[in-house]
Amino acid sequence: MMYLVLLGAIPLVDWMFHGTARVREEKLKFGITTNFRMRLFDMVMALPMSRHTEHHSGETIDQVNKAVSALQEFSGNTFLYMSTVLRFLTSIVMLTWIRPVIGATIFVVGVCIFVFIWVVDKKLVARLEEQNTLGHKVASLTYDYISNIKTIITLRFEKGVRGTLYDAI
Repeated sequence: MMYLVLLGAIPLVDWMFHGTARVREEKLKFGITTNFRMRLFDMVMALPMSRHTEHHSGETIDQVNKAVSALQEFSGNTFLYMSTVLRFLTSIVMLTWIRPVIGATIFVVGVCIFVFIWVVDKKLVARLEEQNTLGHKVASLTYDYISNIKTIITLRFEKGVRGTLYDAI
């Protein structure tokens, strides 16, 4: 009977920590991304004029937006990362306590999986950097064209503009 009561209490206690952590996480995410955006703005303002001349402002806007979005996504999912690591470690401890050989085996397999994911991610980062560079170019053209949309429509340059965007890809 006591065992059933404990089993019922575990999800309740888990949710009390989970709910509180998620609320704090959202507040923290907002503060982090706001401060980060302001810091990026300061950094852009401090860049030399030659950098602004050589790079389209749309590219800079896209870089700032992607950086803020990435940080926002990461900080919004921090609880999931921490929860996954904690559950993995808790499972390893419990398995090791019950059956040390099984616990050690699962730990080694977990480490191997982590190393495999890390190696694959390193290869993906290079590809993502290429995609980001191309994405910044397309974004700069898009911002440029949208900011001049009245002129483009008036002069009927829609097809040419669309072709330029597709050529950039």
